Amino acid sequence: MTSVLEITDDKGVKKSLTCNERYYAPGEIAWLLAGLGFTKIEICGCTPGQFTKTKGLAPSDYEMLVITTC
Repeated sequence: MTSVLEITDDKGVKKSLTCNERYYAPGEIAWLLAGLGFTKIEICGCTPGQFTKTKGLAPSDYEMLVITTC
């Protein structure tokens, strides 16, 4: 997704940021990391800002914790 974010900083100066965002599904993340040579890939679910290795990934999760080793 490409967008333009227009904000005014603390000094009253208007700024424009061009943003380019890409969202990845867990399968895409695992595939990309495997292609880079990572052998153990764990993807855990979390609520925003509360990262833990004990919660399994669920469709309602907005954020993911990805842990890998070579």
